[in-house]
Amino acid sequence: MKEAQDLGTHAFCISLDPRGGEYLPLVFGPGHYLVLPHLDSLPARLPEIYLRLRGHSA
Repeated sequence: MKEAQDLGTHAFCISLDPRGGEYLPLVFGPGHYLVLPHLDSLPARLPEIYLRLRGHSA
């Protein structure tokens, strides 16, 4: 991910792993991931995800 970020790629991870908070910040960086409790919660969280991604684009 570091190499991709250095090239200007803004990655964002959506995970269903309840332990994702332990390692995703190390891989994607703080604020560049979201851990969902179950896939059914994704539609309700899409606006938040969009706003996060929009905030990172320049």
